[in-house]
Amino acid sequence: AAQKMSRPRYRDVPVDELVHWRSEGAEATLIAGAWELAGEEVQGPLDELAEHAAVLDLVLAPGALIEVAIPAQDNLVGYVYDGGVESGGREVLSRQMLITASVMAQI
Repeated sequence: AAQKMSRPRYRDVPVDELVHWRSEGAEATLIAGAWELAGEEVQGPLDELAEHAAVLDLVLAPGALIEVAIPAQDNLVGYVYDGGVESGGREVLSRQMLITASVMAQI
């Protein structure tokens, strides 16, 4: 919130700079920030976002299970484009948003 009035910046991230991560039933394209996916730390190329801001595109196979670890003080916001995700005992369907403090997602 302290940086919301900062001057906007733009930086193009060429596709060859994007970081791709895979594990059984899951794949991610990391755009910005640091992530811990299935116990593995990975970093996106864009590092000019506000502190604690991170962006990735995550694709899960049906029935896949993945743990996304985030610091206790942070929230995770996700948008389900297609299919559904189960997190914390609730189902989030296509075209719905998921907001949580930590996530174990299963489709």
